[in-house]
Amino acid sequence: MTDQMRQRIVDTALRYAAHPWTARPEHMCHTQEINTPDAAHGGWWQIGLNTGMPYCWGGASTVEAFDAALASGHYAGNVPLSKPAPIRSECAGVDCSGLLCICWELPRRISTREIPAVADQLASAEQLLPGDILAKPGSHVMLFIAFANADRTIVRIVDATRSTGRVAVREVSLAELLASGYLPFSKRMEA
Repeated sequence: MTDQMRQRIVDTALRYAAHPWTARPEHMCHTQEINTPDAAHGGWWQIGLNTGMPYCWGGASTVEAFDAALASGHYAGNVPLSKPAPIRSECAGVDCSGLLCICWELPRRISTREIPAVADQLASAEQLLPGDILAKPGSHVMLFIAFANADRTIVRIVDATRSTGRVAVREVSLAELLASGYLPFSKRMEA
């Protein structure tokens, strides 16, 4: 990947983590299949101004599509109570693989299971560069932004998770990620 492409990936991921949006009561829903991550039910977003696109199971909303969906009364995010759950068209937001597809400008939506088909595994996590990923195929993916400390033991990542309920910038231990099965990948250029 070129440095320019890597910067575009990082900028896009950070845009999702910092996206400002306004929530209204009609953006909430709490059923077995739809569970918006709002503060009234243990989530994070509140009525009014919020920052960061909500997590949405199976979602791959662009920032513009998310804003348009909210203007049309769609629900803001979906962290369904049961897994697996059907993808709900009345919900807007992104999940981890949706964020990856948008940031990497992939021609189609893929699941985390398909990451090895569009990415090359790196020999070592020390080779990670901005715009690469740490992935547990079939489970979760996070975009690598930078090493957060000089000894390269902490990584700064952007991801969308059920646990945070949104796209967020986080710093995590590289050793813990590798020990739990995460692998470093770089976008395959023909992908």
